[in-house]
Amino acid sequence: MTLSSPQFALDQTEEVRTLRRILTSLETQLFGFTRTIEKMEQEIAIFEEAYAKEISPLTHILEALERAIFKYQSISEHVGSHVTFEEAEQIFEDTLRDREEEMGRDYARAKMEMPQHDPIIELSSKEKRELKLLYRKLARIYHPDMPFGNSLIMTRINRAYAMGDLITLREIDEMLIDNQVVPDSREGLKREIQRMREALENAKQKIYHLRKSQPYKLRKQLLKNHETLTKGLDVMVVALRKEISIKKNVVEKMKSRIEEPRT
Repeated sequence: MTLSSPQFALDQTEEVRTLRRILTSLETQLFGFTRTIEKMEQEIAIFEEAYAKEISPLTHILEALERAIFKYQSISEHVGSHVTFEEAEQIFEDTLRDREEEMGRDYARAKMEMPQHDPIIELSSKEKRELKLLYRKLARIYHPDMPFGNSLIMTRINRAYAMGDLITLREIDEMLIDNQVVPDSREGLKREIQRMREALENAKQKIYHLRKSQPYKLRKQLLKNHETLTKGLDVMVVALRKEISIKKNVVEKMKSRIEEPRT
C-alpha cells in the first residue's frame, strides 16, 4: 500500500477520528478536574477566612501561654541552684533560640528531601482571580457544547488553567493564538494528547495536595463531626477559651511561686 493509495488515506482518516475521541475524553476529564480544583479552593478560602476570624486569635493567646509555661518551668529548674532569676531567664531564652534554629534546619532539610513534581505556576491572589474569570469566560465560548465551540482551543484552555498558566489564557482571550492552534492532523493531535496527559497529571497532583492541606483536612473533620462548619467552629472556640482559662491559672501560679523568694 502506497502513501497515496485510497486505503492509506482511509486509515489516516480513521486514526485521526480515534485521536480526536481520545483527546475529547481527556479534555472532559481535565474539565472535571479543573472544576474540582476551583470548588476545593473556594471551600478552603471560605474556611480559612472563618478560621482566621474565630480561631486564630485564640490559638495565638494559647501559644503565648504555652510558651510562658515552658519558660517558667525552665526557670524554676535553675533558680535556687546558685542562679539568679535573671540568669535563669537568659538560659531559657538561649535554649529556646537554639531549639528554634534546630527546627528551622530540620524543616529546610525535610523540604529538600520532598519529591519533586512538575511545577505549577505560583500566582498572586489578584492573578488567581483573573485566571478563574478568564477560564470561565473562555469556557463559555470555546467549550465543545457551545454553538461555536472548539475542542482544540478548549484543550489549551483547560491545560493552561490546570497549570496556572495565566499568560496563555490572556493570549487566547486576545485572540493572538489563532494561528497557533494545533493543526487537525495526526502529529498535531498526538502532541496535544501528550500535553493534555501532562496537564491531567498536574491537576491530579494539585487535587492531592489540596486534600492533604491542613485547612482542607480540618474542614473535613469538622463537617464529619458537626452539622455545619459554623457549629464546628463554635465548638472549637468554646474548647479553646476553656483551655486558655486553665493555662492562665497555671501561668499565674508558676509565676507567683518563682517570684515569691525574690520579694
